[in-house]
Amino acid sequence: NNHGTFSAVLSGEGTGLKFNNCRMKRNLPIYLAVLLTPSLLSAQIIINDSWTDGDRASTGVLDADWWSSNSTGGNSVEVAVGELGMVTGTSGRGIHGTFAPQTLGVGDRLIVTATFTTPSTVGSDRGGAFKMALADFNDAGLAADLSSSSSSVNPLYTSLPGYMVDFDINTGSEDISIRKHTDPNTSGRFLGTTGEWDSLGSSSDDGYSITGETEYFSVMAFDRIGLDSLEITGSISQGGVLLDTHTETDTSGIANNFGMLGFWANSNTFGSTNSADPDNGITFTNITIERIPEPSSAGLLLLGSLLVFRRRRS
Repeated sequence: NNHGTFSAVLSGEGTGLKFNNCRMKRNLPIYLAVLLTPSLLSAQIIINDSWTDGDRASTGVLDADWWSSNSTGGNSVEVAVGELGMVTGTSGRGIHGTFAPQTLGVGDRLIVTATFTTPSTVGSDRGGAFKMALADFNDAGLAADLSSSSSSVNPLYTSLPGYMVDFDINTGSEDISIRKHTDPNTSGRFLGTTGEWDSLGSSSDDGYSITGETEYFSVMAFDRIGLDSLEITGSISQGGVLLDTHTETDTSGIANNFGMLGFWANSNTFGSTNSADPDNGITFTNITIERIPEPSSAGLLLLGSLLVFRRRRS
């Protein structure tokens, strides 16, 4: 171009750069910024767990540790090669995964995607019965099978900032609700009740349906849009079809130290039994958590660093 040209030679021995004028050399940091910025702005994969090892412990770099949220006996968790089962059936039960905490800068985004298959039996008229939440991993004790019930308060759950997305299941007027965990609270049940969560809002009644033995994708996205503001989006899809989505904004006292992912199904929502029978709950086949940096700040940071380098070289 008008600023000169260069050629790059790539080989197993290394990389060579050849310039045909000195102006290209002087502007090299700027050209490198243009070339390198797209790759630096790609998503960082925090979790990509498909249980290929058949273990619910974090045995791979991108695995999480998975626990029962309602019983120290771990009765809500089943694991096999390639899948993690959440046993619910006729009881309300949940699971949670723990991972290295993530704090979002302004403009950053965190996306959680869960791929799961329903059992043959799916209940009806189950309002807000399937829940997923992202919470603060603020106590090492959360990395364990934990018990909680209406008669047993778990203190680890009583001061746990976070957000929940809950989905209606076959009510005839299904919607998505987004909630914020009240901090502190006294019931100590995490996802076992919505009573300790403040509602941020719900979608309109879109009337989607959830059927048996079908694969679905549930998603939560978190965008930090200000110093004390966070945008939370929840959605559910089947195949390539978006069934429903909803976004709310928290504008005060945001939670922003995410290291615990939870799922819960109320009783008689998924499955007809709590035993080892296949019709006992949903089966996860993949869960991912991706972090995407704020584009403009990351790009400007890279460019600014390279320009400083250029001035020092001059």
